[in-house]
Amino acid sequence: MCLLSKKIRDHKATMIKQPCNDTQLSPSSLISLKPLFVLKMKQGKLENINIITQKNYGATRVWIKEFYEDLHPLAIGVSEPLYFETATLSFAQHTDDIGESHLNGHFVEITKGTLMVTSIHPDGFYVTDTLSEPDFSHIFAFNFSTPEDILIGDKLKVLSGIITEFNGFTELGFPYWEVDTAKSQLPKSIDILDTIEAVFPALIQSDSPCSENTYIYECAIALERLESALIQLNGVQIQKLQTKDLVDYEEYGQWIVQIPSSENFLVVTRESIPAFDPLIAAGKSIDLVGTLRHLYFGSRTGEWIVEPRDPADCKKCKN
Repeated sequence: MCLLSKKIRDHKATMIKQPCNDTQLSPSSLISLKPLFVLKMKQGKLENINIITQKNYGATRVWIKEFYEDLHPLAIGVSEPLYFETATLSFAQHTDDIGESHLNGHFVEITKGTLMVTSIHPDGFYVTDTLSEPDFSHIFAFNFSTPEDILIGDKLKVLSGIITEFNGFTELGFPYWEVDTAKSQLPKSIDILDTIEAVFPALIQSDSPCSENTYIYECAIALERLESALIQLNGVQIQKLQTKDLVDYEEYGQWIVQIPSSENFLVVTRESIPAFDPLIAAGKSIDLVGTLRHLYFGSRTGEWIVEPRDPADCKKCKN
């Protein structure tokens, strides 16, 4: 395979190869394990074949395998490497809807950006790229246990792992990280009672799913961009749990707050504020800060869960 030219921009490449017909194939993603397409050779040659790829990062190669009519492999060819931009946290998290990341199941190494540890949990930690927030610039690194060598406010110079989806929540599995001795400021929490126009102005265009919404909490696509981010909810009311909700409270520690417009969010404080009992605080108005987790079970939007980090994130969470 002879690579005559290449154009690379925004993780996309157009490759023009030579040596037979005018076949053009586009676009194709390189993150499928199945053959992307089949080309028929004529007298052992392929000519004027254009291949357009997308969703690439780092060193990328095109793999071509030759088969005979009985599908018996004859030869394998690999292109010279094409060097794309280094992956960012936003690139790894990006999705066009409220579903999974386009890199689900694939290893990614992130060295670009300002990666700040914003929260630590019993099974992992949250990271935000403050250089490019707020759009998709947050992720939860699932570590199976509490990481012992990092603190909230630490800056990471390397973060890598396998992108996985847990009921619609994007995680970085089997994470590896290196702490940067340089310091940087933690990101401010994002008020999801704010208007979409103030935070994500592109989402209020006429063809956007959020075009008919005013506030961030009203649009799942806007909330998806803040998955794993530090968010805040002010003036929300703790709800009295019904019988069906008590089951989730006993098993997962989830309780409910209501935004004035009647939208509900789940809150979990069982580990971070263990002394607080929301069952006897029903009706109380509180302000809270926490990381935003998404659980999606096939419904239209799924459930959104706020996880305060400590008592300072919910100063009124007292009995």
